[in-house]
Amino acid sequence: MALTADRTSSGSADGELAAIVVRSDRSIDGVFHVSIAYTDDLLAAFTRAQAIAYAVAVVDAVARAEFDVAVALQLVDAGGSTVPQVGEQVRSLRSDRAPLDVDALGLLQLRPGICEFTGAPYLHCQVRGQAEWWRWTPAEAEKHAMDVLHSATTVALDEGYRRHLVTVVGMDTSAALTLVAMLGECRPPRPPGAVPDVAPVDG
Repeated sequence: MALTADRTSSGSADGELAAIVVRSDRSIDGVFHVSIAYTDDLLAAFTRAQAIAYAVAVVDAVARAEFDVAVALQLVDAGGSTVPQVGEQVRSLRSDRAPLDVDALGLLQLRPGICEFTGAPYLHCQVRGQAEWWRWTPAEAEKHAMDVLHSATTVALDEGYRRHLVTVVGMDTSAALTLVAMLGECRPPRPPGAVPDVAPVDG
């Protein structure tokens, strides 16, 4: 099942929208993993544990951006500090923090920021080695993190479904993998907060 996140290419000349595609995928050795495609040619693969660490690192970056905005607003409201002074204090606060988990983020580089025009938090985003960059709002970044977490939980489900189709239904591996890959098309969109009217199944 593929999940996408819009990416505004603010650092490109044409400003086109691209999509980062997150999915449960199967490697040549037959192991399901989380695949994150930043472009058509640039893809990163994560184990379930690595994908969870990646999502946590993204949320960490969001929390830092939102925290910095709250600190700046508090210092301005308290009085006694000019906007440049507040900026210096926020930068000093940042320098005292442990860095983001760059190993967990892999190819994705994130830098929390505060918009100089609106005062809103954002993430400056870039794929390692690429000139193109874009910005995510906290909500956009958190959606991407949730997409990754969703796929991290799906890898085991996909493998269980493939195994069921082969061992119980009697399909050959190729046909089973095709069905697994198409499963996302059978899941109807669910409005936020909707509760399915289905009785729970034990286990």
